[in-house]
Amino acid sequence: MDDKHAEVVRLLRLAQTGFPEEALVLAEERLRLADDPGTLYGRAVALHCIGDHDGAARAAERILALTADGDLTGPAADGSMATEFTGWRSIALPFRAWQHLLLSETNRQAFELESILHDLAQAEAMLSKDVYDGFTLATAHTCLGNGYHELRLYELARPNYEAAFAAATAQPEKIFVDHAVESQLNLATMHLNR
Repeated sequence: MDDKHAEVVRLLRLAQTGFPEEALVLAEERLRLADDPGTLYGRAVALHCIGDHDGAARAAERILALTADGDLTGPAADGSMATEFTGWRSIALPFRAWQHLLLSETNRQAFELESILHDLAQAEAMLSKDVYDGFTLATAHTCLGNGYHELRLYELARPNYEAAFAAATAQPEKIFVDHAVESQLNLATMHLNR
């Protein structure tokens, strides 16, 4: 795992283990230096953990804006940067959809099923062609699973949680154990919700 992913994992662990405010402060400090999709995602997860789903959705939108296809020109458009940006988009789209679903629980007028399904379908399409990084695959499939789970589309959530588990367990680094455990917990929760 490269240093970029290690920093993102650090933010995610802080946010998801009871220290979302600390993760948010750390992310904000890093974002003052430069916009980076991984740090923006860590910030989005911290906002989600605090319960600020609107802020988390806006953070996902910042990732999408930063990684828009039109932003890459020249050799970077065909290389690893384009693939990395596709990966981050495949994470941000279902994460945004999930946040919009959570927002609709308190504001039914905010529920836009077509937009949510479009985000999920677009992320699925991106994952099927250009994303090979284990961290990105595990994270994107988890976000997709969360979106489908929230919609109670368990037949679509399950394969994504299983794909997240497969992506995590295929990696040699110990850091992926967190993803594998999270995937198993998501599957168990899904079965309890059925």
